[in-house]
Amino acid sequence: MKKIIIFDLDGTLINSDPITINAINQIREEDKLIPLPPRDIIPFLPMGGIDLVKNTISKSNSIVKNETYLKKLRLKIEQHKIDDQLLFPNVRKTINFLQEKKIVLCICTNKGSSLVKKILKCLEIYNCFKNIIADGDLETRKPNKKNFIACMRGISFKNTDCLIIGDSRVDYELAKNSGVDFLAFHNKTNEDFINNYNDTFFEDFSELESSSLIFS
Repeated sequence: MKKIIIFDLDGTLINSDPITINAINQIREEDKLIPLPPRDIIPFLPMGGIDLVKNTISKSNSIVKNETYLKKLRLKIEQHKIDDQLLFPNVRKTINFLQEKKIVLCICTNKGSSLVKKILKCLEIYNCFKNIIADGDLETRKPNKKNFIACMRGISFKNTDCLIIGDSRVDYELAKNSGVDFLAFHNKTNEDFINNYNDTFFEDFSELESSSLIFS
């Protein structure tokens, strides 16, 4: 049985991809740029932060320019209403179930730290997670192993105790770099990853309550 589960946030616990895609295209329209179709933005969503705006808005290596766009993007996302509709179906129920089983829950995300805290507190699930590592908390970002190590701060563990759950290759590579098991979430917009991943995945959080990867 797994003792620790590390969740990704965007595209895994919360259905934020449409919000981010819309915010990116709002900024592009403000800059007189043609809006991008979702398929041209989705591959960069797991990168988060500077890499996301660099590849979808600025197309520039300018640190100042990219940081300015990132602030604009995060501001637009923060203005979006935060309620239970943001959570994927059965996330809250499954989190409660896993806590009842005494499984330690953490989050490792490339989303900005202040926005992560705001979202989780508004959804009233912030205290469900032992450790939360987000963009800006470290000099590194997923899939760097240091982010996994930071998630394990204060937790006694063996690698076999841990499971990373996410929806992208960045999450898969984090698990691979950290030497722990990985389980993919199919969120309907990550078809390319799921098809190339070609391993165990789930489509509804209720499936985790009987997952052999967690409870074997």
